Amino acid sequence: MLGAILGDIIGTPYEKNNTSSKNFTLFLTPSRFSEGTVMSLAVAEGLIKGYGSTRKTRIAIAKSMKELYKLYPRFKYGENMSNWLESETPKPFNFSGNEAAIRSSACAWVYNSLKYVEFYAEITAKMTHNNSEAVKATKALCASIFLARQGVDKEYIKSYIEDVYYYDLSKSSEILRATNPKTKEAKYTFPLAFVSFYEGNSYEEVIRIAVSLGGDSAGIATMAGSIAEAYYTIPEEISKNVDTILDDRLKTILKDYRDNLDKIRQKRKQKFDKLMESKAFFDKKSKTEWFAPKPIDNQKPFPYPRYGEEVNFMESLCQDMDFGDFSYEDTLYRYGLENAELDVYLKKAKEAPPYMLKAMLTDIVRQERFVDGNIADAIRFGVISEILESLEKSITYRMF
Repeated sequence: MLGAILGDIIGTPYEKNNTSSKNFTLFLTPSRFSEGTVMSLAVAEGLIKGYGSTRKTRIAIAKSMKELYKLYPRFKYGENMSNWLESETPKPFNFSGNEAAIRSSACAWVYNSLKYVEFYAEITAKMTHNNSEAVKATKALCASIFLARQGVDKEYIKSYIEDVYYYDLSKSSEILRATNPKTKEAKYTFPLAFVSFYEGNSYEEVIRIAVSLGGDSAGIATMAGSIAEAYYTIPEEISKNVDTILDDRLKTILKDYRDNLDKIRQKRKQKFDKLMESKAFFDKKSKTEWFAPKPIDNQKPFPYPRYGEEVNFMESLCQDMDFGDFSYEDTLYRYGLENAELDVYLKKAKEAPPYMLKAMLTDIVRQERFVDGNIADAIRFGVISEILESLEKSITYRMF
């Protein structure tokens, strides 16, 4: 979420004095963070403390948001948000602003499947903003971040956001700059942020485009920066400014979040490493043993494959929220692989991105429910071996 915080810091000075130029000074003497950073860190802290439980997550996020609000009361949270933060029994309000999206980026890092990322993004949004546009923008932003860190190309991400969330992302930043309604409404600001990411060729360029669009420059840059961080590397000369601008309290929360997130990611990587330990087994392309139970009442039973621990672990991992693609059918459809045969998988696996490879592996495992021996065929034809080979070569730590 460093990309979101930097976007907020860089964009905040240009809120009142919008610039249409991309050649502005990134860090000014009055550069500071806003309530967007404060609430982003509150959500991040709550997601870690409530990890794996929706109830605990809601309680932890609300607690963190209220505590930090008391410590940072000087910011303009808005009347609705201030009332929510001060209430003992807060209820969501029907507001279409982008505040829920701005603070949500940690959802896309704490969870590791698109289904769970979007699920927790909706939870964090609806705690305060139960407006459909606010919720939609929050889910779309977190989906964009997650897909970006999974190594998915920009065209795929753009297509997904347009098809699932019905945003028009066809206009260029030049057109959007001229037509920007300069509002904080989520339905207008999220497309501005996404197009900034889509057109930019580096983290810095994404931020420069976002701020130059005018209007809610901090909000747009926060959202754009959160996607860009997942896709690009943030230059050290930019990232180091967080340490000089955030105060000690917020830096501690950020460090605790990143330390705990790293522990979660290490556990995910350990599962992946265990799968890779089985690669030698799949490389052998061995035939699977079939077991035929004894006949009962003279009725011939159907034989079934008898798999070992390597296959059993692979099956469990493909149904694990830390690895499996629970939207695998949609993923394969978007890559033109719906209902594809194993020979097609074998060819595609050599050049497929990691996100597609995980969908292919999940599909092979799920198809075993309908066709006994589907996994056996995938082993014998070398499909699983090829998928694991490509995954091992292309997967990076940011994908965990």
